[in-house]
Amino acid sequence: MIQLDVLLPLPLNHLYTYGLPEEIEIPRTGVRVVVPFGSKKWQTGIVWRIREVNHADDSLKEIVYVLDETPWITEQQMLFFDWLSTYYMSPLGLVLKAAIPSALLLSSQTLVQLTPEAHVDADQLTDQAYMMLEALAQHKSLPLNTLLSIGTKSSGMDTINDLVDQGFILVEQDIKEKYVPKYETFIRADIHQKSLSSALPPKQKALFSWCLEKSTGVAFSIKKKELTNTDFWSPSAYRSLVDKELLLEKSVRVDRIVWDQNESTKPLKPLYPPQNVALNELLDRLYESKVTLLHGITGSGKTEVYAHLFEELLQKDRQVLFLLPEIALTTQLIKRMQMYFGDKVATYHSGMSQNERVEVWRRVAAGTSTAQLILGTRSAVFLPWKSLGLVVVDEEHESAYRQTEPAPRYQGRDAAIYAAHLYGCGVVLGSATPSLTSMAHAQSGKYGYVRLDERHLGTPLPQVLLIDLKEQQLKKKMKGHFSSVLIDGISECLGQGKQVILFQNRRGFSPSVQCTSCGHSPQCPSCDVALTYHKQGNILKCHYCGFFQNHLSQCPSCRAPGMETLGLGTQQVLESFQELFPGVSVKRMDQDTTRRKNAYQELIDGFEQQSFKVLIGTQMLSKGLDFKQVGLVGVLQADAMLHHPEYYAHEQAFQILYQLGGRSGRSEAQGKFYIQTYMPEHPLLQQVSRHDYAGMVETQLAQRRTFQYPPEVKLIKVILKHKSWNTVDKGAHWLAHQIVSRSSLPVLGPADPAVARIKDQFIKHIVVKVPPHVSLSGVKKSLSRLQQTFEAIPEFRSIRLLFQVDY
Repeated sequence: MIQLDVLLPLPLNHLYTYGLPEEIEIPRTGVRVVVPFGSKKWQTGIVWRIREVNHADDSLKEIVYVLDETPWITEQQMLFFDWLSTYYMSPLGLVLKAAIPSALLLSSQTLVQLTPEAHVDADQLTDQAYMMLEALAQHKSLPLNTLLSIGTKSSGMDTINDLVDQGFILVEQDIKEKYVPKYETFIRADIHQKSLSSALPPKQKALFSWCLEKSTGVAFSIKKKELTNTDFWSPSAYRSLVDKELLLEKSVRVDRIVWDQNESTKPLKPLYPPQNVALNELLDRLYESKVTLLHGITGSGKTEVYAHLFEELLQKDRQVLFLLPEIALTTQLIKRMQMYFGDKVATYHSGMSQNERVEVWRRVAAGTSTAQLILGTRSAVFLPWKSLGLVVVDEEHESAYRQTEPAPRYQGRDAAIYAAHLYGCGVVLGSATPSLTSMAHAQSGKYGYVRLDERHLGTPLPQVLLIDLKEQQLKKKMKGHFSSVLIDGISECLGQGKQVILFQNRRGFSPSVQCTSCGHSPQCPSCDVALTYHKQGNILKCHYCGFFQNHLSQCPSCRAPGMETLGLGTQQVLESFQELFPGVSVKRMDQDTTRRKNAYQELIDGFEQQSFKVLIGTQMLSKGLDFKQVGLVGVLQADAMLHHPEYYAHEQAFQILYQLGGRSGRSEAQGKFYIQTYMPEHPLLQQVSRHDYAGMVETQLAQRRTFQYPPEVKLIKVILKHKSWNTVDKGAHWLAHQIVSRSSLPVLGPADPAVARIKDQFIKHIVVKVPPHVSLSGVKKSLSRLQQTFEAIPEFRSIRLLFQVDY
């Protein structure tokens, strides 16, 4: 007997075993199957293992359908998913759910319909049963949930089961493919009928002659939509030609995203000597399948070095993964790479539709030439590579590579390194400000190290000016949130025809509002956080759960008029800028302005083409964007970044500020970088002003050694969530005590995070430090066993327990 172990995309850590009906051929591992799961419910799963057993097991449910002949998941992907699940302590089913495009997971709906022989007698039925049957009599079928809403909800399922037993209704599953292929009509002219052309009416003759000229033998080479764009297009003439079989039609399945064949590619730009040296060093390490850190200052031309690496691999028909931290970066770099490599380039990220992602997935699995170089965000590590030859992780230090919600909570950079190990290929980690962990690995020799410390045009790094806000305020040189120094700098820059970037790491108009009489500040009812004021729409909004309410003209607590805004958001920066510089074109780039599909593309293209002069935004502006005409970058308030309550706050602040400064002066002229702060003497800001990355690394690594933080130790954060503060607090203290008593490891907490309640769930954190001499896998196994004990305690069973490894 054949048994199939099936993985379902559910929060489950184990496989489910099903029997194989005799009439179904043995499928291959990695194909999709439809299986019964639970009461009257079907699920789409992946065949993970196939086993032949000697004895039949009548208790096993059997699979319903095999959906594919060719696997969607490869054996190497299975190994990768297993590793990701184990390392990041996440259910394997949720790894599958995160990895595979949701359009490949069929939608299942339970439908109910009357049996043909059903004869309804109201006297023999309950009121609820009668109403259900009346509703079904008016429709061919109804969804189960619709029927359950009729009458008393608590008794609805019992009534349904009674009607099934009495033969009145049938309950069945309706399975639908979510992926919808796209088809396009292609045509060709029947060249053997050429002689009939002269006898055709004028419109038909013009249309047929054009198609004859474009047709190549028996190939259907003309897109119908090409024909509709011609001056002589006529629907009636076209239909007549098709009816006469002078034009032949064919429906062809096509991908949604295709390279414009009218675009021509250009040769790669020649490298300057330091880039050539870096390229050769990277190639040497690449053939040894090693991880190499490419440390290049901003504007040093790392992307051009990448392009030459890509060319080396693509010429050998190998696939390349180019990982980027943000969708915004993919929109800018896709054009650059397509300029060099044409239709070999494809993208893969969450901004694409699910249908588009399925098509890229299929092309990568097939190893087609139209998906050899993939530019993608962290989810691209899950693709089914056929001949992966190189992984490049650009801006490797970026926190955007970490997924925190939902599970799996993984680090995309580190996952990509492990995937490359499975595929036997090299990895390049690129950054102007490498993470302390990567730099420590380079210093220890675990990673190779290649340095690029010259800007490719010879332009010096930007001039950095720390503006003391205390001094500016005392001298009354502030206009709103802009100092006179920053205003003068912007004026000079714009006067030279250059562009300006302004940074404020808060969206909205103001982080909060406050009553001037009693001090009340409106809070989110579901989260422990103040509501952010958005002037557009005049609303107060929670950025954690999405709750919003209208902005009130009077205090809801004391009823006094007058609510003033506190703090600074990107909307307010925009408004203040427009008051100071009327007539200067300006746009905003943050989460609020980039929700719409293609919004990133439009903003980046517009700024690149100088459709507007000033771009105001949040942290996404620091992520490696390349604008040649930016002459000045300004930071409105730098201090908040220095007070973030995490061990990596200063490392991250340096990276953001250094990278922001690097957006200016990327052509011939030196750029300027203005930082407004109340603490110009702060050591970290002084390091930024000197472009002193090495000094920052030395300082921060010394502190990490002293206080035992990564890379000195590994960290596992245990997160507990519950609607009751007392329950989660008691559970967290019990758990922390158990961890300490069972392992003797250093444990921090339990403690409240910065926002201790989100979506009506109170949160507690416990941080476990794992020194190098202690087995990390052993600690994780111990925590998993402790989780089972914890969840077996009735009082704690409803607490949600999560793990974040290497946070």
